[in-house]
Amino acid sequence: MGKSVLKYSCRIFVFILLLTTNDRVSAFQSEIDSLKAILHNIKSDSAKANIWNQLSRRYFDEEEYDTSLVYGQKALSLAKKAHYQFGTAKASCNIANVFLMQSRYEEAIQYNLNALKIYQEIHKEKEQSKIYSNLGIVYFQLSLYPKSLDAFLKALKINIAQKDSIEISQDYRDIGMVSAALNRLKEAVSYYQKAINIQEKTNDIENLAITYNNLALIYNNQAKYEKAIEFHQKAIHIFESLDNSYGLGYFYNSLGIVYKNLGNYQKAMDDYQKALQLKKKFKDRKGISEVENNIGKIYYLQNNIPEAKKHLNVSLQIAQDLKLKNLLVAIYQNLSITDSLNGDYKSALTNYQKATIYRDSIFNDESKNEIEQLKMNYEFSIKEDSIKMSNLKEMAVVEAKMTAQKRENWLLSIGLILLSIIGIMLYYQSKTHQKNSLKLTQLNNELDKEIDRNKLLNKEMHHRIKNNLFMVYSLLNIQEHSSNNEETQKHLSAARQRIESIASLHEQLYHKNPGKIHLNDYLSNFISHFEQQFTNERYLEIITRIDENIRIEVFLGMPIAMLLNEWMINSVKHAKTNHTPLVIHFNAKLVDEHQLSLEYFDNGVSTDEPAQQDIYSPVLGSVGMRIITLLSRQIKGELLNNYKGEAFHYHIQLNI
Repeated sequence: MGKSVLKYSCRIFVFILLLTTNDRVSAFQSEIDSLKAILHNIKSDSAKANIWNQLSRRYFDEEEYDTSLVYGQKALSLAKKAHYQFGTAKASCNIANVFLMQSRYEEAIQYNLNALKIYQEIHKEKEQSKIYSNLGIVYFQLSLYPKSLDAFLKALKINIAQKDSIEISQDYRDIGMVSAALNRLKEAVSYYQKAINIQEKTNDIENLAITYNNLALIYNNQAKYEKAIEFHQKAIHIFESLDNSYGLGYFYNSLGIVYKNLGNYQKAMDDYQKALQLKKKFKDRKGISEVENNIGKIYYLQNNIPEAKKHLNVSLQIAQDLKLKNLLVAIYQNLSITDSLNGDYKSALTNYQKATIYRDSIFNDESKNEIEQLKMNYEFSIKEDSIKMSNLKEMAVVEAKMTAQKRENWLLSIGLILLSIIGIMLYYQSKTHQKNSLKLTQLNNELDKEIDRNKLLNKEMHHRIKNNLFMVYSLLNIQEHSSNNEETQKHLSAARQRIESIASLHEQLYHKNPGKIHLNDYLSNFISHFEQQFTNERYLEIITRIDENIRIEVFLGMPIAMLLNEWMINSVKHAKTNHTPLVIHFNAKLVDEHQLSLEYFDNGVSTDEPAQQDIYSPVLGSVGMRIITLLSRQIKGELLNNYKGEAFHYHIQLNI
């Protein structure tokens, strides 16, 4: 879910700066009256189109989008009639901005492309960069991240040539935003920092606030919630000082997500309500759908099923109208969980299947784009090879003529015969070399195609595994809630927790490169996820000491993490700590270059009572103990346990 949160911040904020003082209202009205008065005194259609465009832009700045659209359409009609290209492009750009604010994305794309074509024809590079930025925003809102990134990079290239620091900083932020949505978080932070450096130097506080908010989204995704709140509040403080109420809607929604992750549902709900009020004020339909979905999730977390359904259905209707696939996946998943909590398992399964359909649709779209790109690259390679071969033939002909001319002047008949023989030999050698080169080129092309095909198949395989794990998790969850047997519920819950852990570990391994992985990085994310999962069940602290230089093969990662999972679950469920917090210790160190030592223990109180010992200590024949034993054998480790002083203590040594 953290990944989907990353899409809530966008450069679209910079379009709005609302000042609500009486003086500004008066100045605005005075400016509008002056522009309208000018219209009555000019006859040129192109001059009139310029005035209409100015009126459209001024009403846009005041968030009066319907009026802005009317004036923009008048300017467009008049500019086209006068064959006034710059005015036509300007009007198209103004109309596209209104459509973006109204979430009419397809129309926004079309009008931006119309404006871009004209600006390219009349060589207006600065205006082209603005259109590329606008297109990047629209594509980002539609989750078309490759197209969005391409547009932002084109804008950056122009602005670097123009040496426009403010626009460059915004381009850096936009590229960071797309990198974050693609889960390239280090890359995103790097671009955000570049943007911040420029914005602080130029005192561009409005754009600085937006970058702060984007950086906070990264911290939230990394579970660094205090840092996330700090930067969200910095952004809110700046926008409150500017009275930029449109941008505040995004910031409050993002801050609410952080408080939801912290379990502070009341504070999260307060921020969501502030965001929803602002989204409705500006008729931001996509934003309304996102906030309604977040509110619905808060209600089902509080077991208020009727309110959860009400808000999720409002969100669903808007997302369907706007065809927002990523948002539809999240809404249907939340509806599935809500129906499951309500005992409506048939509806829960239906909504889960709909979420899967949309998730597969997104994946298929991405795969289709990748396949088309591979096809284009292959066709280009064939054409390029053909051109090279043609050039080589022409060069060979010219060279042969020159050589023949020289030989005719210097050699006698015998020499010509000998040279002819040598020429024939060279010709056949050249033909053989060309034939071998062509075969090698074909083999390389086929190999590249096979590699790309295997990458796509591998990606789809991981995608299917993730879906299947979620399906098993959902079915276990449904079965758990439908059972009245406490012992059955207990076993189903344990199985569900194991599936969730496997899914989390699989997601981490999927993003790693083949080969060895760093044990510290790999287990840190997993332990953090475990701690969040069980923090409501009891207060616990997990202390880890893992050598930074431990690197293991990928195939050892899953069983080691699952061993740790079983130990921690056993501690959480059964450790007796006499009303003190549960403290779990996990140590990993290298015994030598090829041997790894794993040690696990907690501060549970040991007991001599047989019944208690059976519950807390892993018992031969119990599910947990059998899993621990099998996993130990899988990694060919020597499993030692002792209960001398600690109630639960394990030590494993294995070869790496």
